[in-house]
Amino acid sequence: MAFDPATLFAAPRPNRVPYATRGAALDAVAAGKKAVMMDTLAGLATLVPEARARGLAVVIYGDHAYALALADTWRIAALDALRSSTAVWSDAAEAKQSRLLGYREPQIAAWLAHYREHQAAWGAATIYALLDAAQLRAVRSRGLRGFAGPTTIFRHATLAFRPRKLPAGVTLVRAGLDWDVADTLLRGRGLQRATITTSINRALRSKLSVRTPRGWK
Repeated sequence: MAFDPATLFAAPRPNRVPYATRGAALDAVAAGKKAVMMDTLAGLATLVPEARARGLAVVIYGDHAYALALADTWRIAALDALRSSTAVWSDAAEAKQSRLLGYREPQIAAWLAHYREHQAAWGAATIYALLDAAQLRAVRSRGLRGFAGPTTIFRHATLAFRPRKLPAGVTLVRAGLDWDVADTLLRGRGLQRATITTSINRALRSKLSVRTPRGWK
């Protein structure tokens, strides 16, 4: 029986974020444990009274609202400058943004590790493929810079990747794919699949990474 890639996905595990609720994040800002609580404008109506009740200011800048102490308002311009000057988001940019928001280094490291486990690249859709030994040799000969022939790629519409043992001779790879291209190719509910050619390589936003017993390499 052929291996079913749908078995590689399961309900997402809760993300161990430092502050599970907006109230907890605002409490941390008020206590000086975090510098800034950033929210979308959609939550502004409830953010303002919650922040003011904790003695915090609320500043609207661009598409975001920021709850913070007045002494930390400089961070807003710094955050905007970081985003406007960063053409391609990266781990380094994410870490810098996290520091400006006031997260501690262990929190930042844990968040980046979580992201790397679940996403192939920043600002891209994560797609997967199962390769046989010949296909794996072919993509390695290309420096993992793209697929080497017709390949079936897949992702799941709602579930998260969950590692499991694969049949002998089969290797799982993943890559970041341009969101528009991914959403055009991969549609429907549940497991989404498409057969692609090497022309897809132009839309990849990362090299291929290979799933090993120690994680993605």
